[in-house]
Amino acid sequence: MWEQYKEDFMDFTEATFKACSLMTICNLRTLLRNYGVWVKKDKQVTIALSLYNTLCKEDPTEWTKEQILDYIKFNRLFASFKLNRISSLIDDLFNQICPIDLSGFGINLIGQSIPST
Repeated sequence: MWEQYKEDFMDFTEATFKACSLMTICNLRTLLRNYGVWVKKDKQVTIALSLYNTLCKEDPTEWTKEQILDYIKFNRLFASFKLNRISSLIDDLFNQICPIDLSGFGINLIGQSIPST
């Protein structure tokens, strides 16, 4: 999502963001943060400047675990599985997979049918 943001808004300046409605840039910041793009959220920094600063970064800013937990506490889980997993609120994907007994379907583990009796 960060790469797409940089590509789509590469010609924007802080003034361009300021010219947009506050609701629009607020929604953009919320969308980016929800999808795991770190955009500073601070009462001392305007949303326009935060969006512009994120755009100017050479590499995406990594979220700290504390920032992730704060975001989830005041918002909701991310649309980004990676950040939800880092928060440790969601187990690793592989820990969520439960083995299934396929013998009831007439299939064994090597994919051959089990003859009916």
